[in-house]
Amino acid sequence: MTKRRKTPINENRIQENVYSTGDVAEIFGVTRKTVASWIKNGKISAFKTPGGHNRINESEIEKLKEIKNVVVETNVVYKLIKKYNKLHFSLIDPATQDPMQAGEVAKVCEQYGTNAIMVGGSTGIKRNLVYDTIKNIKENVKIPIILFPNSAESISENTEHIFFMELLNSKETKYRGGEQAKGALLVKKWGIKCVSMGYVVVSTSTKPTTIEKRVQLDKIKIDDIEKAIAYAEQAEMGGKSCVYFEAGSGADRPISNEMIREIRNNIDIPIIIGGGITNGNVAKEKIEAGADVIVTGTIIERNKENIIDIIKKIQSARS
Repeated sequence: MTKRRKTPINENRIQENVYSTGDVAEIFGVTRKTVASWIKNGKISAFKTPGGHNRINESEIEKLKEIKNVVVETNVVYKLIKKYNKLHFSLIDPATQDPMQAGEVAKVCEQYGTNAIMVGGSTGIKRNLVYDTIKNIKENVKIPIILFPNSAESISENTEHIFFMELLNSKETKYRGGEQAKGALLVKKWGIKCVSMGYVVVSTSTKPTTIEKRVQLDKIKIDDIEKAIAYAEQAEMGGKSCVYFEAGSGADRPISNEMIREIRNNIDIPIIIGGGITNGNVAKEKIEAGADVIVTGTIIERNKENIIDIIKKIQSARS
């Protein structure tokens, strides 16, 4: 989604309706590497020139545009990025306040300019509590509500959107297919709109965060950039529509700018960053490093006023 490399369209094409991989990369705001991957995987057809270079007919580009337009319209994250470019999501954990308070918190967040409300947490949450929380939030806000479930048990029928996610660096199959299989039946039954997500936890704290205590992880340290890139590429190659790198609730430090920058240099799907972001300057740094969405949660619970600075700095970083 983020355009990083600009290649001027070749004005001296043999045919006006034939494009190079660089041209296609510019049109869709992706890298040449991504276009090459599309060709290899059959997502877009190409032919070879006598010199061995890939060329793409305009009809193929138009077909891909139609597909991507459909994706944008059904994927709430893509739709918001298309409209606002850089985003802030407020994460509300049903386990930390009652449903009525959750609705009040969401209302304040919307007033301050957050783009969406995420509902979920690291601990086990029963469906009835999630349902009541979403119900009260719906009564207080007009912005999108996206369910961020930790298990099939916390999927609620009254959500319109869901992060259908896979915890990529979990060592437990439960979080890499088990809960997803259970949840898929409910999501289809209730007609919930899915945003497929690769979820990756990065260890940035001296003490384990809640999710690190709860789930056995392939640990990614704060400076383990190569491993982070590997999981990001797994998410993109596996067809996820976005990837969420989180330092965990109440993390000592956020994910480093260098790690975000290197992840952005290797993938094109939206990057969501959360955990340890306590002020606007830090949030802006993450956006400038390559993040598309900043998620804050614990800070909302402790001091609702504090998100004003974060949201304003994200808005100032939009281009």
